[in-house]
Amino acid sequence: MSEQPTQVAILSAGMRDMLPVLDKPAAQRVIEHFVRIGYRRILVLGDDHSTAVRDFLGSGERWGVSIEHHARQPGLSTEGHRHALGLTADTPCGIGDLSSLPPSDDDPGFSVATDREYLEAGLRLLRERTTSLPGAIDVARSATVHPDAVLEGPVYIGAHCRVMAGAHIGPEVILGQGSVVEAKTHLRECTVLPDTHIGPSLDIRHAIAAPGMLSSISNEVCVTGIDSHLLGPVTLEAGAHSIQPAAPRAQKGFFRRLFSFK
Repeated sequence: MSEQPTQVAILSAGMRDMLPVLDKPAAQRVIEHFVRIGYRRILVLGDDHSTAVRDFLGSGERWGVSIEHHARQPGLSTEGHRHALGLTADTPCGIGDLSSLPPSDDDPGFSVATDREYLEAGLRLLRERTTSLPGAIDVARSATVHPDAVLEGPVYIGAHCRVMAGAHIGPEVILGQGSVVEAKTHLRECTVLPDTHIGPSLDIRHAIAAPGMLSSISNEVCVTGIDSHLLGPVTLEAGAHSIQPAAPRAQKGFFRRLFSFK
């Protein structure tokens, strides 16, 4: 009996693949999906902007599969890459990208291609995680929540986050690891990217927050260049135990593209 050919997945890398969807990067969720349905060889097509994805995925050893990284050739279709990579016509191939999964019978799929899709993907997973216990609150052991803060589930608070006195988190909020929410700020229906410092007395809803940027999904607008004392990167103040916002800095083009509303 002849041996069945190995299934091969051809996945395109993009700018938003490392966005955390709840508690895992989008790229990791896609890889785990293909591993789960039986793929053991995965070819990733990338370019000069794919270094972070390449470093994160590595050779695929952690998932027990082979991941190969290849340069994407401009103007060449996925089918063209298939032939260029030496795959024969009878090689079973799965085609996709690292920023989305199409819906199936047992999985609604997700996409991070636009800010709206990205926000909904994370919040949907948050709701699914707490289906058995509606309103559940998931706080990492290394996170710190002041006794006077209010958490209204469903809420996910990642590792090393800090929530100050009087802050109100929820419902439906994802705080990426290392984020800080100052006193009397209210967040609802939000995803906060890792290491984001959110200043005091703010009211943010139905939005994505990142250092220096706020993408309002309801208003279909992305505001950039926000003062770092309102929305800035988190840094540890030298010789101190408190966490302070970093000094204002120019936002790189990567982040501008990452959070531009589409």
